[in-house]
Amino acid sequence: MISLSNNKEIILLLSKADVFGARIASEYLSGTAELIWWDHEKLLMSLKNGVLSISGSISDTEELKDFISFVSPAVIMCMQNVAEILSLNVIQSGVLMSKETEGEITHLTGYFPDVLFSEYHELLEKCDMAPDYSGFCRETSVALRTGTGILLEEREEGKLTATLIATSVSDDSAIINAVAVDPEHQRKGLGRLLMKKAEALLSGRKLFIMREDNKNEEFYTSCGYRNCGRWCVAETNI
Repeated sequence: MISLSNNKEIILLLSKADVFGARIASEYLSGTAELIWWDHEKLLMSLKNGVLSISGSISDTEELKDFISFVSPAVIMCMQNVAEILSLNVIQSGVLMSKETEGEITHLTGYFPDVLFSEYHELLEKCDMAPDYSGFCRETSVALRTGTGILLEEREEGKLTATLIATSVSDDSAIINAVAVDPEHQRKGLGRLLMKKAEALLSGRKLFIMREDNKNEEFYTSCGYRNCGRWCVAETNI
């Protein structure tokens, strides 16, 4: 039986299942999830800005299909095997990579980000990694303010040369959204340096990378990340 949940213990327990559980946990902790549901077993779901995130394993396929049809999300984000079980129309997919970091968990302290988001967005554009600008500003600022994200940087003579952004951080896991290095400053180890800084800040957590096919595999593998499945964005044709 699928029902709404606002129980912190349940949400954080079930969110350990996979990368989308990490996404749901951070949305809950930051207060940005519109609605969160669970099936009283191993499935957790959240709705935010028309995106339905699904985490965990399916216990009743037909019930879940009926639920998705009722909610009618714009898109669904889930592991690819879940999309296959539900016969969803996959419109984007990639390789999921992960790494367990060592050390004690340090809780992030939220702060009001006094930064020029346009500067970071311009660097992401240079690296063909830029999301929608307004959404980027909103998501990053909320994550930093609520302690569910980090924004790291490297500069040379005041100029931003590299950045790392993670906006789905909980006490158990985190998603590294982007590692961007200015093309003029690549091959200097800046990306690897930022990864080490992020892993130190996010110690004791499982870190996820949602990598696109044929992109940056060698870099993340050299940093100790390993493939652990496939993620996807899908449209509902239920």
